Amino acid sequence: RFSARAIANGMHRNRVRHSRALMQRIRQSLNNLKRQGCITQKTKGNRLCFTLTNKGHVRVLRAQLLSAPEHPRDTHTLVFFDIPEKQRTVRALFRRLLKESGFEQWQKSVWGSNRNVFHVIKMFIHHHAIDEWVTICTTKEVLHRKEKRG
Repeated sequence: RFSARAIANGMHRNRVRHSRALMQRIRQSLNNLKRQGCITQKTKGNRLCFTLTNKGHVRVLRAQLLSAPEHPRDTHTLVFFDIPEKQRTVRALFRRLLKESGFEQWQKSVWGSNRNVFHVIKMFIHHHAIDEWVTICTTKEVLHRKEKRG
């Protein structure tokens, strides 16, 4: 037989062990993110503050793009862009993000996706201040779209 106090003490020890293990996993994850260049760490008083870097921001957006729900049949998110050569770094980043997130290149600077990602793409565009060179739309019944043949 166990007393209520003994049971409570055992439960408390289990919670403390669980809490320590959880804190250790969180510290490891934060250290990995820092090492990968996804977050920066600052100390303000006795508090630690973490901030997403541009690389971290892009990773979050990529994960959101990949996990976004699909559009209903025959509906697509289209992205049109003409980002100038002076902005080649952000243009390459944008193109890579589209490609790695499941967009298909329909023409040189026209990409399409069957996922509902309008707002995620909009966040990237605003964050990188490329609004004036990018157009996004959600459309139905795209005519003359080449279908992949398998």
